[in-house]
Amino acid sequence: MLCHDCPLRSLAFCSAAVADLSREDGFVRPRQVTARPRQTIYRKHQKLDDVILIREGWAVRFTVGTNNRRQILSILLPGDVISTAAIFKNTLSSSVQTTTAVSYCAFDRAELLRFIEKRPGSMKSITSLCVEDRERCDQQLIALVTRSAEERIAFLMLDLCERMTARGLAHDHEIPFPLTQQHLAEAVGLTQVHVNRVLRRLREEDLVEISGGMMRIKNPAAMKSIAQPR
Repeated sequence: MLCHDCPLRSLAFCSAAVADLSREDGFVRPRQVTARPRQTIYRKHQKLDDVILIREGWAVRFTVGTNNRRQILSILLPGDVISTAAIFKNTLSSSVQTTTAVSYCAFDRAELLRFIEKRPGSMKSITSLCVEDRERCDQQLIALVTRSAEERIAFLMLDLCERMTARGLAHDHEIPFPLTQQHLAEAVGLTQVHVNRVLRRLREEDLVEISGGMMRIKNPAAMKSIAQPR
């Protein structure tokens, strides 16, 4: 089965949906789906009967404003549910597009809810996941409203590195980095020109290196100092 050797099994969502692989009734069996780069895997307000978890690759969840500008709401990494709201409702107010080639697990929502409702441990894991998601959204909003351009970008880079490291997908502050400057601009509410200027300054100060689809934070302490709210 797909879940047996998956390195993401210990994460909150998977530990809730796959409680005991040794029992036929101890897990929710997902479908595995693949998507090409820049493919929209969910469109705003479409009916969605599955809870989608990114297994491999990166994607973004976004909305488009009245000025036709795209705002990235979250950068989805391996182990992320596209939205914790999707666990409980069948439509979302945002869209999801892959950044790289992606494989994802699709869990039938009705089956998943029946499963976790019978298991207090699974419900606790899902509740914790929803709380963490809410807190991350709050932190992102604070960053957009109160921080300078350099602080926003440093905060985002550190967050990505910390999330990948926590999942065993990064080493020594180095992670895959398939994001363009346009992605960064849409994630932190800046123009691409402004992002380019900040990245150049971070490179010149020898804090960050981005090359060959990889990012390495060369001076984590200095980056954390920049990212901290003043």
